[in-house]
Amino acid sequence: MISPNTLPGTEVICINDDPDAFINPNFFYIGDLNGLKEGGIYTVFKIIPTNPCEWIKSEYEVVLHEIDRPFGRGFAIERFRYLDIAKLDELLKEPLTLEHEEKEEINGNIA
Repeated sequence: MISPNTLPGTEVICINDDPDAFINPNFFYIGDLNGLKEGGIYTVFKIIPTNPCEWIKSEYEVVLHEIDRPFGRGFAIERFRYLDIAKLDELLKEPLTLEHEEKEEINGNIA
């Protein structure tokens, strides 16, 4: 999840495009995600606090540059993570290789 303090213009990646995720169980919501796709890269326009009486079950909503939702609403902040973390996941899948470290010899002893 991204931070509520994420700056506008930050690129994020969607990690959950399930339309039923993060819906407040006290509300009946018929809608869609207006084109939001898991794996899609988006730009943060702003992050706003969610009204506790809203249909969304999240403390914050992320409003995106790329998707214009009705009434200026956003998506649950939990639907996103930072783009850099996605790249890190790819790196972690690669085998670890360590370069040979030279030992410094001091008075005949290896330090």
